[in-house]
Amino acid sequence: ELAEITMKPVNETALSGEDGAKMQRLLDALESLDDVQDVYTTAAIDA
Repeated sequence: ELAEITMKPVNETALSGEDGAKMQRLLDALESLDDVQDVYTTAAIDA
């Protein structure tokens, strides 16, 4: 049996437009780093 902890934000920050695109680029850059295992955010990015 496998148990896993879920990181769920209490408060989300809605981002759209240019701010959402900037945040998405930042998250992508962080996730691409070899030393980074997990990336968490409270941002709710509108596509």
